[in-house]
Amino acid sequence: MTDRNTRLTITEATDESKEGGPFLCTGVTAPTTYTLDRETGKLVYKSQDEAAGRPVARMVKQPAAD
Repeated sequence: MTDRNTRLTITEATDESKEGGPFLCTGVTAPTTYTLDRETGKLVYKSQDEAAGRPVARMVKQPAAD
């Protein structure tokens, strides 16, 4: 079976020119993967940032508002 999803893995890093704070930045560099499920249209975000608790999010495209 062929994986029909599209994956993009990037390395996210803190912008050193900006001050971090609670819930903003952990100050580390971590790989992050975005996976688009072609069948459902859902986009899944997974970060390997251990200091942030390895956050995961699922995003769904909503119809545009009139």
